[in-house]
Parts: sequence; structure tokens; C-alpha cells
Amino acid sequence: MAAAALTCVAYLIGIAGYALLIRTRSPGRDRTRAYLLMTAGRLVLAPAILAIQALRGQRLDVPVIVTGCALLVLLVLARMAELVRQNEATVRELRGTEGVLRASLSERDTLAAQLEHLASHDSLTDLANRALFNDRVRQALAGARRSGGGLAVLFVDLDDFKVVNDSLGHGAGDRLLREVAARLRSCLRDHDTVGRLGGDEFAILAEDTDLATARQLTESVLMHDLEVAIVRLHELKRLGVGLAIDDFGTGYSSLAYLRQMPIDAVKIDKSFVDSVAGAAEESAVARAIIALATTLHLDIVAEGVERPEQATALAELGCHLARGYHFSRPIPPPTWPASPASTRSPPP
Repeated sequence: MAAAALTCVAYLIGIAGYALLIRTRSPGRDRTRAYLLMTAGRLVLAPAILAIQALRGQRLDVPVIVTGCALLVLLVLARMAELVRQNEATVRELRGTEGVLRASLSERDTLAAQLEHLASHDSLTDLANRALFNDRVRQALAGARRSGGGLAVLFVDLDDFKVVNDSLGHGAGDRLLREVAARLRSCLRDHDTVGRLGGDEFAILAEDTDLATARQLTESVLMHDLEVAIVRLHELKRLGVGLAIDDFGTGYSSLAYLRQMPIDAVKIDKSFVDSVAGAAEESAVARAIIALATTLHLDIVAEGVERPEQATALAELGCHLARGYHFSRPIPPPTWPASPASTRSPPP
């Protein structure tokens, strides 16, 4: 009776397993559980039935025993297959999670780098901003003090930039600023720095510069290689740079080449200014320079004017721009005059 009862229970469990197998729609873990429940009802109880038969002295049914053992092995294999599938699913899930984490970390690093770049660069031109440029200057100064090297800092602004914004719009102004930034960057070496300080103001830091050659554009330097000088001067002129020849008349200039150069002004050396108020022979060179510059429509600046008679003689000759101790001793910027009129020589 007990064996029969257990057999009925096994079949009932098997029927319940079939029903669950039919009702479940998921091909994954739920369906596997239903299959295992079905086989458990029909197979797992088989050894119990055999044991009861043995205890009651009943004849053992060998086919039933073989079938039960085979079904038990199948049950174990099914369970192992389920565990393998679960492990594979877990591995796939972990790999997917790993990919997501890697992507998230990469995005985080990229965002951090972008934020760091934006904090130190101008958003319009992508040049170094004021904070980064000042930091580079401090580092360059410290390095120059240690090594005894040189550096140069140049400030560049755009004349009448407001006119561009007002007449053509801010979009055109932005395009102009980006173009200026690109041209400045193309003129520098890789280890130099160009920055936008704000508005139309730019700054350039040139490191490892030989200060002995970083001077005004003198006649001797200009005439060293005339062909190259003319090309470079025209390039600077196209950028809107004003050009003046310093110490004019003290070198060995070629007047034919001078006419081809895009020069805006010449500066009369102090050695000629000293004698400009003297006799005709003494002032002949200064007179010739002024006459030549006037013919070529160049501005004329006299340097080293120290006496009132020099200023008067220069004005009579047509030179109305001058500087020197006659006008003022060197003064700090806060005390500069509001108008440049005080630096001009008096009218004749």
C-alpha cells in the first residue's frame, strides 16, 4: 500500500510539473524549474518505492530499479546543465556590467579632462586664458632665473575691433578673433605660448629667447639680409603691425631697398639730433633724413632731444614727433600725462 501511495504521489507531482511547464512562457529559469519538478515526481521517488518493497519482502523489479537509477542520473545531469546555464548567464551579465563600468569610467575621465581644459583655455579661440598665461609666465621667469636664459612677453590688441562688432555683428567679430588666434599660433614654436587675455587682447610668451637680439628694429639688423627682411616685413604689415626703423642713418642702408619696405616711420638717431641746431654742415644729415622721409611719406621721430633749440630746429625742418629729456625724464605709468601732446615738439 505504501509503495502504491508513493507511486501515486510521484505521478501527481509529475502532472503538476507538466501543467507548470505548459503554463510558463519563459524559456529560461522558470521553465527549467518546471521540468525539474516534473522529473522529481516521477524519478526521485523511485528509490523510495524500491526501498519500501525491499523492507516488506516483496520481489524487486529489476527493470524498475534500472529505470530509476537512469532517471536519477538524468535528473543530476539536468541539474548540472541548469547550473552551467546559470553560470554562463551570470558571466554574460558580469561582462556586460564590466563594459558599462569601463564606458562610464572613460566618459568620466574624458569629462574631467574637458573641464580641466575649459578652466585654463579661452572657449572661443582655444588659446590659453589669462590664468594659464600668467602661470606660464611665472614658470618661465623662474626657469630663466635658474638657467640664465631669456624670454619675451608681447601684448597684442586689435585696433578698431569695436567697429567690426558694431558694423558686421558679433559673429564676424568672433570669426576675426579665431583667425587672429590661428595666425598667431602658426607664427610660434611648439614650446611658446599664445593666450587671449580678454576681448581683443592677446599675449605671447616666447621662451629661450636671446635677449641680445630681441631689440627694436634697427637699421643694422634690417640690412643684414635685405631679401629676407623685405618678405618678413610685408608679412608683419599684413598682420597690421606698425613698422619703424630705429637708429636710421647710423648703418649702411640701401635707399633702393628702403623704398620697397613697408615702413611707417623712421627714427633719427640722437647723434644727428645733437647737432641739428648747429651750422648747416652739422645739421646736414638730420636735414637729409627728414627730407627723405617726407618724400617717402613716412613719419619722423627724433630721439634724444634735450635742449629747447633742438626741438625748435626739428619743428622748423618738419619733424613734429620727438622724445627726450627736454620733454620729461622717465616717469612711472601712473603719472603719465593724459594727452600725448606734451611729448610733441612745439610748432614752428
